[in-house]
Amino acid sequence: MEVSAAKLCLAWHDDRVLELDWQLALPDVAGTLNGKTPAQVRDALGLLYRLCGQAQLRAAVSLQEGALGVVPSADTEATRDQAIWLEWMREHGWQLFRAASLCLTQSPALMQALVAWQRAMQQAQAQLPADLWRPGVSVQPLQGIDLAPMLAAFCRGIYQPIMAALEQRGWAGLAITPTAQVQALESGSAARTQLDEASLAGRFEALRAEMTQALHGFVHPQRQSLLLAPGQVDAARGQLRHQCDWSSGVAANYQIEIPTPALLTSLRRTLSHHSFQTRSVAEAVVPLLVLAHAPCLDVAVEWRSRVAYGGADA
Repeated sequence: MEVSAAKLCLAWHDDRVLELDWQLALPDVAGTLNGKTPAQVRDALGLLYRLCGQAQLRAAVSLQEGALGVVPSADTEATRDQAIWLEWMREHGWQLFRAASLCLTQSPALMQALVAWQRAMQQAQAQLPADLWRPGVSVQPLQGIDLAPMLAAFCRGIYQPIMAALEQRGWAGLAITPTAQVQALESGSAARTQLDEASLAGRFEALRAEMTQALHGFVHPQRQSLLLAPGQVDAARGQLRHQCDWSSGVAANYQIEIPTPALLTSLRRTLSHHSFQTRSVAEAVVPLLVLAHAPCLDVAVEWRSRVAYGGADA
């Protein structure tokens, strides 16, 4: 699910970004699942979550299989991991493309790089078993799919130009998040790669590094499981968790925890402690910083004058 459920209202004052208002309204997806059968829960999750949708299904199915006493085979679990690794690559790539569209001049080459990458992802996704998320299914991991050339082309066409643009404009080292804050509030790429410097450029580097990690995971899915515990999955944008009581045969007390609220708290703290050279730089960098944090929903950034909120006009 990707909706503009978050809004960040900012103002500029004395070389700093001030937060005037903050709104986060997450839809109650879990509440809509109560009373549904296992199959209905899976269908609903598939419809409601566009981002990290495979990870959401992995979390849900692990609980359903646990309630049924089903122990999936190692091959089935490896195939399900392949679905999540593909999701890592697809979603990290999409974030990088969105960043490129903000900081690079639009060109046919940029769009061609995205189209080629998305096509490769869709073709690989289409080869996954149709019943992959049915409890008790027995499937074999995909083999013989070589995504390495496409990843290399994507990095040349999108990632490397982003990093060059950030360096050229002097933005690469902006908005550094302290390591302790990253580890306390985040569970996505910046935390998993244990960045020495969680700057704007560092966060994009973490996304690129995890695309390479995901490629290796896709080719060798038996080496690392992304199912951390029943109901808990290491998704592209951080750890998510499902909890549910299946004792009556239908879902009860369903709960879903996503990493976004804590992640956005980290973003807001970073902004509150960072100074920018000019307002124009701040207005250009903040949307990039939102993308670099990779929340699982759209965050609308709105700039206002402080006078509208009773303060001195910025």
